[in-house]
Amino acid sequence: GGSGGSVWVTAPNGIHGAGEIRANGGDSVRGSGAGAGGRIALVADAISPSLAVSARGGRTSSSRCGGAAGTVFIVEGSASRLEISNQGASAASTTHTPYPTDLSGVLVDAVHVSGEASVQLQESGRDDELHATQLRLDATSSLLGDRVALDIRHAQIHGTVTGAIGVSIRNTRSGSGTVGLSGSGRLLCPSCGVTVALAGSEVELLGRVEASFVRMSGMTRVVHSGTMTATSSPLLVSGGSVEVSGTVSCSGPACSLDLTSASTVTVRGSVACSGKECVIGVRSERGSTLASTSTVSCSGEACHV
Repeated sequence: GGSGGSVWVTAPNGIHGAGEIRANGGDSVRGSGAGAGGRIALVADAISPSLAVSARGGRTSSSRCGGAAGTVFIVEGSASRLEISNQGASAASTTHTPYPTDLSGVLVDAVHVSGEASVQLQESGRDDELHATQLRLDATSSLLGDRVALDIRHAQIHGTVTGAIGVSIRNTRSGSGTVGLSGSGRLLCPSCGVTVALAGSEVELLGRVEASFVRMSGMTRVVHSGTMTATSSPLLVSGGSVEVSGTVSCSGPACSLDLTSASTVTVRGSVACSGKECVIGVRSERGSTLASTSTVSCSGEACHV
């Protein structure tokens, strides 16, 4: 099937009605590959909530021939929104939607990725991040790239974020807010590091964080009840307060695990470090609490807590 093409509508007086605007990819025919979704841009003072807008990839009966999702960019009044949804039209595992290069480095009010969409961030220069006041990634969708860089204020991450050479999450431009990684959410960088620097934000981690090294800092509060693993280098978490009821582990010859707080550190879960010279540190200005449900383990030739 062919690609979805493009639609651009500018209507200063508004877009009204309950019709449809579509730039869907063509469906697979007789086993051929389906087409990718196209691009839609709507710019208006007001847009009817009854208007249906779609730029999904073409559908197929084969798991290897689906079309990637297209993009829908909406500017309604002064608010901007980017929607990337494949509406459940399963795409091939190697088929991704490039993040729009014309939005690289642009602060968008909301970015929504859903419906089995897979979005690839492109290295396009010095300012190649996804900037959003609000990011929502559903459980069926993913963000990936060589260097995944997110500048976000509020986020609900239910899907998977994967980097090949690095994952960076910060709020330099977007400002402080709340960031959540749900039980189905994953931050993955198996051969590289995950760096989270969210000054003044609250962070709740229910899912899985796995990387060569993990560094988290600047948050007013960190609540971790999922699984966090550093496979070869330091795992560092610092914040106004740190609460651990999940599993935190670090392994490898250069491994160290450090939980630091300007207020309190509370551990109800499992903290483990294994390596030749492994070190576990729990530091806080107002005291640390190791609940009866907690376990702290350290193994190695020169290991100490």
